[in-house]
Amino acid sequence: MVIESRNMLRQLSIYSFYTMVQKAVGFLMLPFYTRYLDPAHYGTLELVEIIAAVFCMFAGAGMGYAVFKFYYQCDTKQEQDRLVSTALTSILLLHLLATVIGLLFSRPLSILVFGSPGYSSYLMLIFIRIITEGAISLGIDYLRIINRAALFGVLSLTRLVSTIGLNIWFLMRGMGVQGLLLSSITGAALIGIPLTIFLYSRLGFHFDKARVAPLFRYGTPFIAVSIGQFIINSADRFFLQRYTDLTQVGIYSLGYRLGFTVDRKSVV
Repeated sequence: MVIESRNMLRQLSIYSFYTMVQKAVGFLMLPFYTRYLDPAHYGTLELVEIIAAVFCMFAGAGMGYAVFKFYYQCDTKQEQDRLVSTALTSILLLHLLATVIGLLFSRPLSILVFGSPGYSSYLMLIFIRIITEGAISLGIDYLRIINRAALFGVLSLTRLVSTIGLNIWFLMRGMGVQGLLLSSITGAALIGIPLTIFLYSRLGFHFDKARVAPLFRYGTPFIAVSIGQFIINSADRFFLQRYTDLTQVGIYSLGYRLGFTVDRKSVV
């Protein structure tokens, strides 16, 4: 019992440490970012990221919740492996579909959200990143299940360090929003691809049709929860864009992120 409690605390400390490091680095990098990006750039990046989050919300189909639900109902490790592998294959296919749809409709989306087709290149870049997000999301959930917090920490810090380093590199070369999106794609690929290889090498490649329906039946209602959270936390940016401009969206987003970071630190 004591050993289990110590292991649980160790796992929790790793997750908490990464969360604090991520927020601290983001806070400390603000002066650098504001030197190379104006508020309108921040507004553009915020809306592009939110659009990607909406696509990932539907592509994810609540699969992580479903895996947590059914994993411990499996009688053998082989059944658990088949379950997670089936969920991973499903989520990769859904994110690939989301990427294709996003790329096809990037221009209409740019006109709808920004009032101009000139932002479609940014949307295309963020949709390319979506391919890796499914493996990352489900992979992290699986690492939590098997108590591999240390591996989670290594992968997450790798993504953080590579993304920050590339952010600095691209911004100093005047690439602005495009540079930040390219660095986020690279950072996601650096852990998304190895994590996918790790999962399939450990679990094997499976697509159990009998398990697909239960996974989706349990997971898809959580999309409604995500929609509610999206409306509460992010929908106001689109109203600001509609009735003001990207500069106001950027200022609001910076203030929101700063306040959220301080609030989190005070809670910890």
